[in-house]
Amino acid sequence: MSIPTIQGIAGILTDPEKTTTPDGMPILKLFIGMSDRKYNDQTQQWETPRNFAVEAIAWDDRATRFAQGLSKGDQVYVEGRLETQSWEDKNGGGKRSKPSLTLNTLRKLEQAPHGQSNGSAPQAQQNQQASQPWGQSAPDNSGWGNGPDSNSPPF
Repeated sequence: MSIPTIQGIAGILTDPEKTTTPDGMPILKLFIGMSDRKYNDQTQQWETPRNFAVEAIAWDDRATRFAQGLSKGDQVYVEGRLETQSWEDKNGGGKRSKPSLTLNTLRKLEQAPHGQSNGSAPQAQQNQQASQPWGQSAPDNSGWGNGPDSNSPPF
């Protein structure tokens, strides 16, 4: 059995937090959100049946590289391993755990200034749309690729 991996486009939900371990190793923590949002050609609307949010963590050199130029609201491409963090509750509440995503790849996607269309989707999004085997991509009439009247991020 292998550890599950996640890859895809995500939105950064909180400002990234860069800290260090007691022995000086850099750590980057941020919460990201993903959804299986899709465009319904019949209703001409975006539909978001499910959302997924998780704490993403990068260690050592990756933490330093990934932290540069990131902030809440940015759209990023991520790849990583879904893992479980476990710890003992400090108040004697027993063992606790939560899922986390250990990042292998994190790339900020370029986007048009808010409210302006650059006429095409970001390059990473164009590549993703071109390789989607499950059907045609939705119309892209804004810098975000969210349909005709939306300039908000797709998550």
